[in-house]
Amino acid sequence: MPATTCFRLPLFLVVLFMRIDQTSSMNAKGVNFSFKGLGSVEAVYGVLSRVLKRDAKLLFDLKFTDRCGEKHRDQESGRSELCFEILNGTAPVSGDATEANLHHRIRIRATSGPDLAYGCAHYLRQRAHLSFSWNRTGGNIIGSSLLADWPPHVPEDLEVRYRRVDISYFMNVVTFSYTFAFYGFREWEALLDWAALSGINLGLAYTGQEEVYRKTFSKFGVNDTAFLPWVNGPAYLAWSRGQSIHGVAESPPISWLQDQWRLQKRILGRMREIGIVAVLPAFQGNVPPVMKELFPRANISVRSDGLAAWIDALDPLFSEIGNAFLRNLINDFGTDHWYEADGYFNTQESPWLLQHSSKKNADHDREHHHPRAKQGGGAKAPWQSPDDVPIDQNAYLRARSAYAPMKNVDPDAIWLYQGWVWRGFSYEQLPFIKGFVEAVPKGNFVVLDMYDEEMEQWELFNDFSYFDAPFIWSVLHNFGGNTGMWGSIPLLNSRPFRAFENRNNSVAGTGFAPEGFDQNPPYYTFITDVNWMEEPCTDLQQWWKNYAAQRYGLIDDDGGDKGGGDDDDVIRGSTSRGHSASSSPALPLLQRAWIILGNSVYGKDQPSVQEQGFMCEKAREGLTVLPLGGGEDQPQHEWYELSKALSAWKMLVKGSLSIISNQEQHRRGKSRRKSGSSSSNDLHSSSASSTSSSSSSSPPRSVFPSTLNYDIVNVGREVLAKVSTRMFFHMTNATTPSAVNSTGQKLLDIQRDADELLCSDPGFRVAEWISQATSMADVLIEEGRGRESSSSSSRIDDIRRYFELNARSQPTTWEPQQKGSTQLTGIVDYANKHWGGLVGSFYRGRTKCYIDQYMEDFCGGDDDSCSPMDIAGEGTSASFNKTSYIKRVAEWSYQWTHDFGARRYPLCAYDEVKHVAALSSVSSSTATTRKLDREGSTNYGIIGGQRIDNDDDTGDNDNTALAVPAAVSISRRLISKYSACVEDPQQC
Repeated sequence: MPATTCFRLPLFLVVLFMRIDQTSSMNAKGVNFSFKGLGSVEAVYGVLSRVLKRDAKLLFDLKFTDRCGEKHRDQESGRSELCFEILNGTAPVSGDATEANLHHRIRIRATSGPDLAYGCAHYLRQRAHLSFSWNRTGGNIIGSSLLADWPPHVPEDLEVRYRRVDISYFMNVVTFSYTFAFYGFREWEALLDWAALSGINLGLAYTGQEEVYRKTFSKFGVNDTAFLPWVNGPAYLAWSRGQSIHGVAESPPISWLQDQWRLQKRILGRMREIGIVAVLPAFQGNVPPVMKELFPRANISVRSDGLAAWIDALDPLFSEIGNAFLRNLINDFGTDHWYEADGYFNTQESPWLLQHSSKKNADHDREHHHPRAKQGGGAKAPWQSPDDVPIDQNAYLRARSAYAPMKNVDPDAIWLYQGWVWRGFSYEQLPFIKGFVEAVPKGNFVVLDMYDEEMEQWELFNDFSYFDAPFIWSVLHNFGGNTGMWGSIPLLNSRPFRAFENRNNSVAGTGFAPEGFDQNPPYYTFITDVNWMEEPCTDLQQWWKNYAAQRYGLIDDDGGDKGGGDDDDVIRGSTSRGHSASSSPALPLLQRAWIILGNSVYGKDQPSVQEQGFMCEKAREGLTVLPLGGGEDQPQHEWYELSKALSAWKMLVKGSLSIISNQEQHRRGKSRRKSGSSSSNDLHSSSASSTSSSSSSSPPRSVFPSTLNYDIVNVGREVLAKVSTRMFFHMTNATTPSAVNSTGQKLLDIQRDADELLCSDPGFRVAEWISQATSMADVLIEEGRGRESSSSSSRIDDIRRYFELNARSQPTTWEPQQKGSTQLTGIVDYANKHWGGLVGSFYRGRTKCYIDQYMEDFCGGDDDSCSPMDIAGEGTSASFNKTSYIKRVAEWSYQWTHDFGARRYPLCAYDEVKHVAALSSVSSSTATTRKLDREGSTNYGIIGGQRIDNDDDTGDNDNTALAVPAAVSISRRLISKYSACVEDPQQC
């Protein structure tokens, strides 16, 4: 479907030298860099083979080309020459095909590795109805009969697609803490495969830099004793790398820093094989405070707490350190010639905390993410065009000095600068911005305009467009990895195209820079497609229909042949040649659900920041909010009609039941056919036999799309979160002990219910996050390393606890809660998550703290001790003791974050009989998850043989005993329980 209707590995040094040769041309709009020819065909085959779990060379005939179609794209159009083409017809399989029915390969040509990978993904999504997603948001949907039914569609005509602009960018400097903190290479491999299939060709590569800094500063006299306190714990490295937050969670073992250094080499090797350009860190002026003692004459500013220090870029020592760091970095990791550094580069605490002489409160903006200055800000300056704006010499000199080490060590260096630090600038600050732009050779300074869904910087001040410096149109979308549903698809369908067509613009790419991944998959599907769309989507409703079909691997009931495959095919796979995927009567229901969501949750054609400072991205909701927390901790209004989300939840559940019913009918029909014929010609006979034999001794199990399981839980979580907010305000607005107790019990109840739902999908389990962290500790232990050479059991426990504390603290208290402290940490809840094991344990415990404190203050801790007048709120002089309450919460926070191994407070503690999997600790959670997920197709929390009693509007009457995923059965119960509250807030 057209996009407008909404649609052997090379050696390291060989790749590096190839890149150096290619940087002389200027292909990306205004950027002195060419993306054409990057990567390798073999690497793309590798991506496809890993994702499809079959030899991609049997499916595709792939080659690089320098152009698509009959002639080169008109360069005067200013558009990208990066492209892919899907040729008509097919190519024969070379050599001896192991599959008897495989005689045809789809032929795709493209200008680089990411272009080629995206072209293959485009074909697989449109023609085979497959989908590709982050592992925590459902993963990839791949049918087991892909080989048997290949190709699903033989192209009759040549299809050619061009990028609008060269660059497709992803990542944020803090994503490396909020999402990637505990990634091993397996997780990185999956992420980079997804990035390639999404057409990403530029991304940050920040892992392992601490070891490079350690080696660099050692040459300036900084020993490990002085260096390590400058480095934060594993979950907080983003903030010691350049954001003036040091000493958080203690420093990690040097051996772990070295492990991360080795991991970075593997990450970069894979990125370069595929053709994804890696943006490495450059020196920003952030130095260990001991440098002030070692170089007393240098212009170094040490913060009052002695934990952070910055060196002015005009000081000669800045260049010395910058040169040494870049040399070590390139010697260790090679280079793609792209570097990232932010700030103002003076002796203040850049990049975020400088109070520039005429700048508004940018540090407050950065910390709190409140709405910025209105378009144009401040009074109008006398200049009428960008050419009239003078250059701020202070900015010019410091930017030139910051860029000098990059240029000195790498003459082809391109500086990627996060434009976030210029947010809130008024007309009076234009000379400051121009100073930065003019300090770097034209084409070597690229701005990441990283919050364009809220306010596009490039179009301010009469479309000044960064004084013609190339920029990347980007969305930020997410703060702290929060898990709510939000993001305007209509906005993505309009604003980038306005930038493409503006006569003054210098847009060189599109992208996204969320603080955390693993949320809102349709939003990221759309933003990665934008760069390949010739014009805005003309029918968003059809786009949502297509999205649902691809997300679950289905087509309409009358869209294709129903026969032939095994159980997996009926749910996910492809049909016979000429058809896209399995037909299913469930698809219209699932499509209706997404159309509803597209018109409500994702349908607001407006910036993400709402009125009165409220940001939907930071809405805490009643599930996680801290009572009396104040400020952003308080949940706010609903920006869409909640009943719509409830309807979508019901539709997803009904569609799920239809899938299960259809699968059961197919299974029974095949069983009858099998009993009448034992022909060995059935391609799937062994699989069918295995299914039949297993089902005779145990209840039938649903092979259920992992994406649908995730979506059911996610939409249900969204509904319960909004309902919980209503309950939260009922509790906090209550003025009598009895009212606080009764309303509080309702909030505790929905927190427990939500936790049960969240635990039914691995993408919403905190145990998965904690397990990643403790796995890193296990690697250190197995390698005989750690903080000391001792391998005693106490030392081993210390290492595990260290990593687990990092994992438990970041999404809750942010900084680790200190023992005995009566206060909460400074930015508690910033990275809050609606995760199973958090909502039902940590956050629910805090709600109980509020209720218990209220009852203690007014009733001595027991409602029965209250007099009738006390209960009515009369005749008492008692008041709520907030100091004691905060102390109570602080103590609880310490207990929970230090509950190593979940010995006291279980994470996702299922009833063994009801839900099969008992997830009572981190280790058992991980083991159970792996057991349940081993097949690849998701069977999360299967309820064996549960009868579907359709006594509500979530399914059709059917008394057949079917295997129902826990997410579906739990959702049915919770829909019935909370529907009245959705329709009438007073019922909450």
